[in-house]
Amino acid sequence: VRPNLFVGTAPGSTQFRCWYFEVAVERAQPFVTAVPTHLRVGWGAAGGFRPAPGGGAGWGGNGAGDDLNSFAFDGLHLWTGGVPKAVGSPQRRALAEGDVVSCCLDLGVPSASFRLNGAPVQGVLEGFNLDTLFSPVASFSAGVR
Repeated sequence: VRPNLFVGTAPGSTQFRCWYFEVAVERAQPFVTAVPTHLRVGWGAAGGFRPAPGGGAGWGGNGAGDDLNSFAFDGLHLWTGGVPKAVGSPQRRALAEGDVVSCCLDLGVPSASFRLNGAPVQGVLEGFNLDTLFSPVASFSAGVR
């Protein structure tokens, strides 16, 4: 699925610098195995984020935040480069049914921040490259809607 919205900056551009979208988790059934349900929401760089869940070239970059060209939130961590950074949110837990994740992108700083059910997440991703366009991204396992 290709997004229909790409945002970015350019000298002399009049495009907005702040962007926002929400994802409502309608269903999040757990796996029947010990592997936890995967659900991450965030932003991906159009010039480099290429998920490859089936293997081959780019294998290992199968979710939002698994490479340096995307960043995401899963309720417990902020993700980029495949490295999770724990957040200090009062609602710190894996995303579940009924949750609403708000994703904020400020290209003036630059920074990406998140909210969970209206409460700010204690953590922010800053200082990323602006030489590309960004689009909303989500990665999730079977059973998530």
